[in-house]
Amino acid sequence: MALFCHGNAGSVASWSEVGRQLSERHHLTVLVFDYRGYGQSEGSPTEAGVLLDGRAAQTWLARHAGIAKSDVLLIGRSLGGAVAVDLAANAGARGLVLESTFSSLPDVAAVHAPWLMPQWNMTQRLDSAAKISKYHGPVLQCHGDADRLIPLELARKLHTAIPGKKRFVLIPGADHNDPPGKAYAQALDEFIEALPEVP
Repeated sequence: MALFCHGNAGSVASWSEVGRQLSERHHLTVLVFDYRGYGQSEGSPTEAGVLLDGRAAQTWLARHAGIAKSDVLLIGRSLGGAVAVDLAANAGARGLVLESTFSSLPDVAAVHAPWLMPQWNMTQRLDSAAKISKYHGPVLQCHGDADRLIPLELARKLHTAIPGKKRFVLIPGADHNDPPGKAYAQALDEFIEALPEVP
């Protein structure tokens, strides 16, 4: 069982193909969901609301499958990486996959608009670097070295904060929305294959 937390761009409609590929390649049941304010979901996205939506999706998937929330594989891309980190930190995970995500939202804002002093002024924080210390399971992380939205240094900062078994896959020449490529696909194969069996 896997929960895919998508990024800021798109919705279930645009990310369902990723879920299908994961299902076929790894024989996983994959749930892709929308946060409030995305796709057909009502409401407006906030930090608290997006995280609550992730927790509800994780809880629903675990109950539907008859497993513990800690037995769900979490996959998060970009914004969804912060949601996946929050879920892993609070309820555990079979494994955690982070694609092109960040250490915190203020860190990202500081790159693009440092004069706004986001470390002091932003109320929406999604501080994955602080939360990840609570999760001690396996982590696979990938990031492009040409990412202009979330610089590689922020992915490295998050990686440094990960306390457990971890692997970082660098994607040469990849910008934020570029496909991750064969090296990452192989690493993901190996990561999923090595995960502990679900009771």
